[in-house]
Amino acid sequence: MKYRTYTRITEDESIQIKKMYDDGMRICDIARKLNRDTSSISYHTWSKEKKENYLNERKTYKRNERRLGNRKVQDLAYLNTEGGFIISKYHDIKKSCKRKQNRPINANKKIELLSQEEFYELWTEHKAKQGMTCGYTGEPLVMQRKAAPKVGRNKVPKNQLSVDCLDPDIGYTKENIVFCSWAFNDRKNAVKIKDCHLIIKKHQERNNNG
Repeated sequence: MKYRTYTRITEDESIQIKKMYDDGMRICDIARKLNRDTSSISYHTWSKEKKENYLNERKTYKRNERRLGNRKVQDLAYLNTEGGFIISKYHDIKKSCKRKQNRPINANKKIELLSQEEFYELWTEHKAKQGMTCGYTGEPLVMQRKAAPKVGRNKVPKNQLSVDCLDPDIGYTKENIVFCSWAFNDRKNAVKIKDCHLIIKKHQERNNNG
Protein backbone atom coordinates (compact mmCIF):
# COMPACT_ATOMS: atom_id res chain seq x y z
CA MET A 1 0.00 0.00 0.00
CA LYS A 2 1.30 3.48 -0.90
CA TYR A 3 1.18 5.98 1.96
CA ARG A 4 1.01 9.75 1.59
CA THR A 5 4.00 11.65 2.88
CA TYR A 6 3.72 14.46 5.42
CA THR A 7 6.98 16.32 4.79
CA ARG A 8 6.80 20.08 4.34
CA ILE A 9 5.82 21.25 0.85
CA THR A 10 8.75 23.03 -0.80
CA GLU A 11 8.56 26.36 -2.59
CA ASP A 12 8.93 24.64 -5.98
CA GLU A 13 6.10 22.25 -5.15
CA SER A 14 3.95 25.19 -4.03
CA ILE A 15 4.48 26.89 -7.40
CA GLN A 16 3.68 23.63 -9.17
CA ILE A 17 0.48 23.17 -7.16
CA LYS A 18 -0.71 26.72 -7.95
CA LYS A 19 -0.05 26.19 -11.67
CA MET A 20 -1.93 22.87 -11.75
CA TYR A 21 -4.83 24.41 -9.87
CA ASP A 22 -4.98 27.45 -12.17
CA ASP A 23 -4.96 25.06 -15.14
CA GLY A 24 -8.15 23.51 -13.82
CA MET A 25 -6.94 20.46 -11.88
CA ARG A 26 -8.94 19.60 -8.78
CA ILE A 27 -7.30 19.70 -5.34
CA CYS A 28 -7.96 15.99 -4.74
CA ASP A 29 -6.27 15.13 -8.08
CA ILE A 30 -3.26 17.33 -7.25
CA ALA A 31 -2.94 15.65 -3.85
CA ARG A 32 -3.11 12.21 -5.47
CA LYS A 33 -0.51 13.12 -8.09
CA LEU A 34 1.95 14.49 -5.51
CA ASN A 35 1.11 11.82 -2.94
CA ARG A 36 0.06 14.48 -0.46
CA ASP A 37 -2.82 14.91 1.96
CA THR A 38 -5.65 17.03 0.51
CA SER A 39 -5.65 19.39 3.50
CA SER A 40 -2.02 20.35 2.82
CA ILE A 41 -2.78 21.37 -0.79
CA SER A 42 -5.51 24.00 -0.38
CA TYR A 43 -3.25 26.71 1.09
CA HIS A 44 -0.94 26.55 -1.94
CA THR A 45 -3.83 27.18 -4.37
CA TRP A 46 -4.55 30.58 -2.80
CA SER A 47 -3.47 33.96 -4.15
CA LYS A 48 -0.59 35.81 -2.50
CA GLU A 49 -3.03 38.31 -0.95
CA LYS A 50 -5.21 35.58 0.54
CA LYS A 51 -2.15 33.85 2.02
CA GLU A 52 -0.97 37.09 3.62
CA ASN A 53 -4.41 37.77 5.13
CA TYR A 54 -4.58 34.23 6.49
CA LEU A 55 -1.11 34.45 8.05
CA ASN A 56 -1.90 37.85 9.60
CA GLU A 57 -5.11 36.46 11.09
CA ARG A 58 -3.21 33.51 12.55
CA LYS A 59 -0.62 35.83 14.08
CA THR A 60 -3.36 37.97 15.64
CA TYR A 61 -5.15 34.90 16.96
CA LYS A 62 -1.98 33.43 18.48
CA ARG A 63 -1.04 36.78 20.01
CA ASN A 64 -4.48 37.18 21.59
CA GLU A 65 -4.46 33.56 22.72
CA ARG A 66 -1.19 34.09 24.61
CA ARG A 67 -2.48 37.30 26.18
CA LEU A 68 -6.10 36.40 26.87
CA GLY A 69 -6.40 32.64 26.95
CA ASN A 70 -8.17 30.37 24.48
CA ARG A 71 -11.72 30.91 25.82
CA LYS A 72 -11.54 34.70 25.56
CA VAL A 73 -10.08 34.47 22.06
CA GLN A 74 -13.00 32.28 21.01
CA ASP A 75 -15.44 34.78 22.55
CA LEU A 76 -13.74 37.63 20.69
CA ALA A 77 -13.90 35.69 17.42
CA TYR A 78 -17.65 35.18 17.96
CA LEU A 79 -18.19 38.90 18.67
CA ASN A 80 -16.60 39.69 15.31
CA THR A 81 -19.23 37.64 13.46
CA GLU A 82 -22.40 39.44 12.38
CA GLY A 83 -24.61 37.36 14.69
CA GLY A 84 -22.31 37.80 17.68
CA PHE A 85 -21.88 41.53 17.10
CA ILE A 86 -25.62 42.19 16.75
CA ILE A 87 -26.43 40.24 19.91
CA SER A 88 -23.73 42.18 21.79
CA LYS A 89 -25.32 45.45 20.59
CA TYR A 90 -28.65 44.26 21.99
CA HIS A 91 -27.02 43.66 25.37
CA ASP A 92 -25.51 47.16 25.13
CA ILE A 93 -28.92 48.81 24.65
CA LYS A 94 -30.35 46.59 27.41
CA LYS A 95 -27.76 48.04 29.81
CA SER A 96 -28.43 51.55 28.49
CA CYS A 97 -32.15 51.06 29.02
CA LYS A 98 -31.53 50.05 32.63
CA ARG A 99 -29.34 53.12 33.24
CA LYS A 100 -31.99 55.42 31.76
CA GLN A 101 -34.73 53.82 33.83
CA ASN A 102 -32.73 54.38 37.03
CA ARG A 103 -32.45 58.12 36.44
CA PRO A 104 -34.67 60.19 38.80
CA ILE A 105 -36.10 62.09 35.82
CA ASN A 106 -37.56 58.83 34.48
CA ALA A 107 -38.99 57.61 37.78
CA ASN A 108 -42.59 58.05 36.66
CA LYS A 109 -42.28 56.58 33.16
CA LYS A 110 -41.37 53.25 31.62
CA ILE A 111 -38.35 53.11 29.29
CA GLU A 112 -39.40 50.52 26.75
CA LEU A 113 -37.13 47.83 25.36
CA LEU A 114 -37.96 45.55 22.45
CA SER A 115 -37.14 41.83 22.68
CA GLN A 116 -33.92 40.30 21.39
CA GLU A 117 -35.84 38.55 18.61
CA GLU A 118 -37.49 41.84 17.55
CA PHE A 119 -34.10 43.57 17.61
CA TYR A 120 -32.50 40.97 15.34
CA GLU A 121 -35.55 41.12 13.05
CA LEU A 122 -35.22 44.91 12.90
CA TRP A 123 -31.55 44.60 11.90
CA THR A 124 -32.46 42.06 9.20
CA GLU A 125 -35.02 44.51 7.79
CA HIS A 126 -32.49 47.37 7.88
CA LYS A 127 -29.88 45.27 6.07
CA ALA A 128 -32.39 44.11 3.43
CA LYS A 129 -33.50 47.70 2.81
CA GLN A 130 -30.17 49.54 2.73
CA GLY A 131 -27.41 47.02 3.40
CA MET A 132 -24.53 47.51 5.83
CA THR A 133 -24.86 51.30 5.83
CA CYS A 134 -25.65 54.06 8.33
CA GLY A 135 -29.37 54.75 8.68
CA TYR A 136 -28.68 58.50 8.67
CA THR A 137 -25.79 59.09 6.26
CA GLY A 138 -25.83 55.95 4.09
CA GLU A 139 -22.09 55.43 4.73
CA PRO A 140 -20.72 51.85 5.01
CA LEU A 141 -20.63 50.31 8.48
CA VAL A 142 -18.20 47.83 10.07
CA MET A 143 -18.60 45.31 12.89
CA GLN A 144 -15.35 45.16 14.80
CA ARG A 145 -14.45 44.16 18.33
CA LYS A 146 -10.89 44.19 19.67
CA ALA A 147 -9.37 42.70 22.79
CA ALA A 148 -9.30 45.25 25.59
CA PRO A 149 -5.80 46.64 26.24
CA LYS A 150 -4.19 46.30 29.66
CA VAL A 151 -4.44 50.06 30.12
CA GLY A 152 -7.15 52.35 28.79
CA ARG A 153 -9.71 51.50 26.11
CA ASN A 154 -9.68 50.77 22.41
CA LYS A 155 -10.53 53.62 20.09
CA VAL A 156 -13.91 52.94 18.47
CA PRO A 157 -13.85 53.10 14.64
CA LYS A 158 -15.97 56.03 13.45
CA ASN A 159 -17.91 53.79 11.06
CA GLN A 160 -18.61 51.03 13.58
CA LEU A 161 -22.25 49.95 13.84
CA SER A 162 -24.07 51.72 16.64
CA VAL A 163 -27.69 51.80 17.82
CA ASP A 164 -29.39 55.18 18.28
CA CYS A 165 -32.72 56.23 19.73
CA LEU A 166 -34.23 58.59 17.16
CA ASP A 167 -36.01 60.40 19.98
CA PRO A 168 -34.14 60.14 23.34
CA ASP A 169 -37.44 60.74 25.19
CA ILE A 170 -38.69 57.37 23.93
CA GLY A 171 -37.24 53.97 24.77
CA TYR A 172 -35.76 51.30 22.51
CA THR A 173 -38.82 50.48 20.42
CA LYS A 174 -38.98 49.19 16.84
CA GLU A 175 -40.17 52.60 15.65
CA ASN A 176 -37.47 54.53 17.53
CA ILE A 177 -34.28 52.56 16.84
CA VAL A 178 -31.86 53.61 14.08
CA PHE A 179 -28.80 51.57 13.08
CA CYS A 180 -26.08 54.12 12.37
CA SER A 181 -22.36 54.82 12.63
CA TRP A 182 -20.74 55.37 16.01
CA ALA A 183 -19.49 58.82 14.89
CA PHE A 184 -22.97 60.05 13.92
CA ASN A 185 -24.48 58.66 17.11
CA ASP A 186 -21.76 60.38 19.13
CA ARG A 187 -22.44 63.72 17.40
CA LYS A 188 -26.19 63.42 17.85
CA ASN A 189 -25.85 62.26 21.47
CA ALA A 190 -29.04 63.22 23.38
CA VAL A 191 -30.42 65.71 20.86
CA LYS A 192 -34.22 65.54 20.89
CA ILE A 193 -36.59 65.82 17.94
CA LYS A 194 -37.87 69.18 19.20
CA ASP A 195 -34.25 70.34 19.49
CA CYS A 196 -33.73 69.52 15.80
CA HIS A 197 -36.73 71.68 14.86
CA LEU A 198 -35.42 74.55 16.96
CA ILE A 199 -31.95 74.28 15.42
CA ILE A 200 -33.38 74.27 11.89
CA LYS A 201 -35.68 77.19 12.74
CA LYS A 202 -32.75 79.25 14.05
CA HIS A 203 -30.64 78.31 11.03
CA GLN A 204 -33.39 79.44 8.64
CA GLU A 205 -33.92 82.70 10.53
CA ARG A 206 -30.26 83.62 10.30
CA ASN A 207 -29.97 82.64 6.66
CA ASN A 208 -33.06 84.61 5.71
CA ASN A 209 -31.79 87.66 7.59
CA GLY A 210 -28.43 87.24 5.84
